Amino acid sequence: MKRLWLFALIFAPGISFSQVKINGLVLDMSTTKPIASASVFLSNTTTGAETAGDGTFTLVVKPGKYDLIVTVVGYEIYQQPILVSEKDIHLPVINMVSTTTLLKSVTIKPDNAWYRLYQDFKAEFLGTSPYARTCKILNPDSLDLNYDPSTRQLMAKSRGFLIIANKALGYRIKYQLIRFVKDYKDQAMVYKGYALFEEMKGSPEEEFTWKKNRLDCYNGSAMHFLRSVITDKVAIEGFEVHKIYQTLNPKPLFPPSNDGLVRVDAVQKYRNRYVDTVLDRLYYFDETQKKGIYVLDCPYSLCIAYKKRLDYQQDTRRIYTQFNLPNYETTIATFTQEPDSAGIPKDTIMVAYPRLWAFKRVLKKPYAFFDDNGVLTDPLSLSYDGYWAFMREAEALPFDYDPPVINTE
Repeated sequence: MKRLWLFALIFAPGISFSQVKINGLVLDMSTTKPIASASVFLSNTTTGAETAGDGTFTLVVKPGKYDLIVTVVGYEIYQQPILVSEKDIHLPVINMVSTTTLLKSVTIKPDNAWYRLYQDFKAEFLGTSPYARTCKILNPDSLDLNYDPSTRQLMAKSRGFLIIANKALGYRIKYQLIRFVKDYKDQAMVYKGYALFEEMKGSPEEEFTWKKNRLDCYNGSAMHFLRSVITDKVAIEGFEVHKIYQTLNPKPLFPPSNDGLVRVDAVQKYRNRYVDTVLDRLYYFDETQKKGIYVLDCPYSLCIAYKKRLDYQQDTRRIYTQFNLPNYETTIATFTQEPDSAGIPKDTIMVAYPRLWAFKRVLKKPYAFFDDNGVLTDPLSLSYDGYWAFMREAEALPFDYDPPVINTE
């Protein structure tokens, strides 16, 4: 991931956010007895705890939308979305359902076929960047891998938590992989899981490097962009947004060659037409009636360039070269919903531009909701082509990450 920094960084204390307490109680559904030592965490954050002997727990977190996860051996995984605002939350009793299947120890004996699938999985899940080379899955035998040649899909899930050591960012990650699918035919990849980030302890030099690398991953990311949209600092933070007219390419993604074999070089799925005018956030951003929930809504795809850094990746250069643009880190974000037909949408959601609720309107598809943390409430509401699509778990930051204040020289 070779990059050219356009400014120097000096670390300073991070920004302070209000903290909210989440209190709860975990019981066995059949016996109503408290469950001790259950793992309770907010997925994709550094916030987690174990239940006490009486089944109670307390989590402290800043406002945002999260998935509350409870796991304990012998019980089904519990998942509940929660919206944290400014008041402490007292959750209803969490009743855990015991599993009836006797858990058996499973030992995987990797063969050459499994190893090849595992290498492909690692390349897609962790990525291929320099950061990914320092990431290691400590228990790969917890992975179930399968390749279906009829559909050309690689599928994976984990038995229990994958333990990932990210020595570039200084995180130890517990990742419960629920579903992973890599579709080689459509050149698409999707995965779902629950993760708890734990900060590693290191020397002062190591911790300085980790902070620098975390900031490197944050700058120009989707999280960085969405937070800058909320604070109305899109240009100040280095982003520039343009409209993209996008149509499906009638050519197949993998046209056959003269000898009948599938070519390796894929044809782009879409044809894109770039509009040179820079978009104001008024064009694509609104507030919702739920405090802390915002929406991107635009009838077109968005071309988002991060102008404070240059991109030298071969995999992403086609994004900016097709429009004869400078090689800034550039992403095309496409809404995955089909537009609403004429008339009022079935689900009436009112939105308005900040501080202009006198001019509220009905939200129409396509759109994508996100929260105060700069995180999409539905990760599948946008698809990415370009720089953000290149980022993987090796560059992943917890949702509650706060970048340090920086000075420029």
